[in-house]
Amino acid sequence: MFDDEEVTYEEIEYNSTEEMQVVDEIRIGLMLGEISPSITKKELKEWFANLQMKKKNFCENVTGQDLVEIAKSCGIKIRELF
Repeated sequence: MFDDEEVTYEEIEYNSTEEMQVVDEIRIGLMLGEISPSITKKELKEWFANLQMKKKNFCENVTGQDLVEIAKSCGIKIRELF
């Protein structure tokens, strides 16, 4: 398949427009009850993945960790699974 060459991908930083789009969608998600103010990383990422599938090429530079940081800045509490 890939021989012995290492496949690398360069991460592209998200921009302020993408950040604002994510913030807007988080607020809408909260208002519609799609997400709660206290959510696990898995639930948040699943919600965002579904959003990205609905809106083609939506904020494709936002990583899972970026999403968590943006959500925290919106006041979302990230719960840990035990």
